[in-house]
Amino acid sequence: MAASTFDWLTGLREFMRDKVDPRTKDLPLMDNPIPIITASICYLYFVCYGGPQYMRDKKPYNLQKVITAYNIFQIVSCTVIIYGMLMAYPITKFGCEAINYSDPAGSYRIAWWTWLVTILKLAEFLETVFFVLRKKTDQISGLHLYHHVSTFWIGWITTKFSPGEFTALPVIINCFIHILMYSYYLVALHGGKELQKKIIIWKKSLTIMQMAQFTIIIGYIGSSLRSHCTTSRPLLLLWLANIITNYVLFYKFYKSAYKKKV
Repeated sequence: MAASTFDWLTGLREFMRDKVDPRTKDLPLMDNPIPIITASICYLYFVCYGGPQYMRDKKPYNLQKVITAYNIFQIVSCTVIIYGMLMAYPITKFGCEAINYSDPAGSYRIAWWTWLVTILKLAEFLETVFFVLRKKTDQISGLHLYHHVSTFWIGWITTKFSPGEFTALPVIINCFIHILMYSYYLVALHGGKELQKKIIIWKKSLTIMQMAQFTIIIGYIGSSLRSHCTTSRPLLLLWLANIITNYVLFYKFYKSAYKKKV
């Protein structure tokens, strides 16, 4: 048993070493999965147990200024990433294209922007931390936790093994949705109760746009699976499984939160 476990770990280590994309292997957090595993475990421990225990006898923190800065940071970051991706790889078709190693500078820029998206997904863990510190743990659902952790991990795996042109369209769509989402959060945070009532329809619309995003990406992955895409097939299937899972969870949330009960 011990020998087989050792052999498996050795094989995993060799796979991590040999299959890594050379463009991202030296970037922070890309060497091995230990920091990623540690960050995920610490995040889940804090938001599910440690944080609520710490806040049990404390008043909610007033984090309006911090959350304002965070929302602005996300809006600016997503805007910059969209611009950077389009400059590195102008999208010309709906489908997977081979990594263009004949343009080392452009290829590296795409890989770098993909890595930056992964770092941004790590920063999104703060959103749940804010919920805990404001004692709004009722907003920490299974959907919320799965979405944040799975998106971070998918980003890391993609960045480590295949950060190519395939990632450009999903990243651009996702960043565009996030610009709208964080803009809504920013307005709602400072708008007062009357304005919040007026823009509540946007909350429902954002959920619909999230599901539309997933639908487009599912079609995009399906198109890539049918073509001679050089992106790893297991990676495409992993993306597909994760996107479908997110779609189902978002749809269940949409039905329970917005559809009128008959």
